[in-house]
Amino acid sequence: YTGIDVNAAAITQLSKYVLDYVPHALTAAAVIPLPAKVKLAPRIEVKHRTRASGTSSYTLLDVRLSRRLGVLDLSLEGTNLFDQSYQEVAGVRMPGRAATVLLSVAGR
Repeated sequence: YTGIDVNAAAITQLSKYVLDYVPHALTAAAVIPLPAKVKLAPRIEVKHRTRASGTSSYTLLDVRLSRRLGVLDLSLEGTNLFDQSYQEVAGVRMPGRAATVLLSVAGR
């Protein structure tokens, strides 16, 4: 859990984003070993944002399935599985649901 409470005057020259933050965020993640050397790694984030334009709350779910194949790691990753519409930075819409296949050289 992260909680931030800032009482600051308006900033006009440094950055228009410096006070645009998520005051309440909760993240839970795990790596769960499955049979056949497969790993399941779910991650859920719950965020509550307050802006001058209004309040928004959203939940993000990402999941990764991975398996080592010799010196390679093969992973299937799903991000924003709830297909939430949200903005981390005001005016910049974040991507919706996506799936990615990753193949990488495994570290020792």
